Amino acid sequence: MEYSSDIKINTSILLLVILISSWACDQKDYHSVEENPILSLLELEGTKIDTIEMATNVWEYGFRFTPLKPGVISKIGIKLPRVGHFRVKFYNLYSKSLITELDIESKSKHQEYYIPVNDQRIFPGRDYGISIVADAFYKVRNADFSAIIFPRIVGNIQIISFNEMPCGITGCPDFPDNSNSNNIAPCVTLGYIGDE
Repeated sequence: MEYSSDIKINTSILLLVILISSWACDQKDYHSVEENPILSLLELEGTKIDTIEMATNVWEYGFRFTPLKPGVISKIGIKLPRVGHFRVKFYNLYSKSLITELDIESKSKHQEYYIPVNDQRIFPGRDYGISIVADAFYKVRNADFSAIIFPRIVGNIQIISFNEMPCGITGCPDFPDNSNSNNIAPCVTLGYIGDE
């Protein structure tokens, strides 16, 4: 009889631990919303999008941004009007360093493809850059030919500028210096999860 009550108590404790763990996981999932701020620029109102499947030059292009609160980059991705392998770079512009460089394959036109990263932490007050080396892109511009306004806040990310340079197939030695607000190419992206 003593063994039976011990088993019941142990089973009750085990069920309680499982319920608490499940609740904790649900709470984390509830608060940990992954944001994808850059691809939202493909849906700006009042814009026109031209699809460039192969440009004359290979460019490194992307976005300078800063988070509004600490968080992590969980994945890096691309969306392009062409298939192929593309180099993506993630920079810490505060320390002027390249954090990571990845090769991402686009297997179908106009689809998103991602590679997970090991929760790269980012912090407010520091600028970061995400870029792609490619000769294909979506060229987004305002239909009335006015400049696209930067900085833009999308969720918990402030997008500071769109930058580009025709640096060739290996890309630029540093994040591109030339900013352009008349035509942007939101083809490289990231998943961001802000701290709660």
